[in-house]
Amino acid sequence: MNTVIIMLLIVLVIVLTWQQIRFRAPAPLVNDAAENTIAVLPSVPANEEKSINLLEDVWWKAMDDVEQLHLALNLARKALPVWEKYTTTQQIIYRNSSTGPFNKIDSQLLQAAIEEMQLHSRLQYPASDHKKINQCYYNFVSPVLALQDGAWSAPYPVKKIFLAVYNILKSILEQNSLPGFENYLTTAINQSIDCMEVSKLYSRNEIAGFLESYKSRL
Repeated sequence: MNTVIIMLLIVLVIVLTWQQIRFRAPAPLVNDAAENTIAVLPSVPANEEKSINLLEDVWWKAMDDVEQLHLALNLARKALPVWEKYTTTQQIIYRNSSTGPFNKIDSQLLQAAIEEMQLHSRLQYPASDHKKINQCYYNFVSPVLALQDGAWSAPYPVKKIFLAVYNILKSILEQNSLPGFENYLTTAINQSIDCMEVSKLYSRNEIAGFLESYKSRL
């Protein structure tokens, strides 16, 4: 009986001693570098983040007017598949009032406007009174008003590319209004970039690479 009690006491002492050693042991070492890497891990690679601070960077204003226009038009053309995909799945019909007529937006509206502007801007800024470009602009007016009034709603990227082309047209009509027309171009450039990024049409790095081809000319 005494032997059993002694054995139990020995076991109890061993267990208590092991528990004390366990709780006094230091916490395992955490590598500081690894901890910092996890804490600041970006959602996209760091090189992409650095190269795409685009909505605040307006370096293109250092280019001449025609080059700015070319950049805006080429960005709009790159974003155009967002519009084309949207218009292949549905017709765009709206009405400005509950009793007003239904209006249909031509699916080729954006492409036609971009091509017309590119055709007449190869060597110089198109004239503000150019008949065909003015007609393209007026084809946008009613849909833009519908967007503003809520008579026509569109997904965010679709809305952005639509307004980008409209603002490029507006820059041509308002080219004699300084600095107004440059602001239209800057808005259009940012809208096309926003459209491509939000729609995931291109990666941020791909967009940055395309912009770099223009930036390197400065």
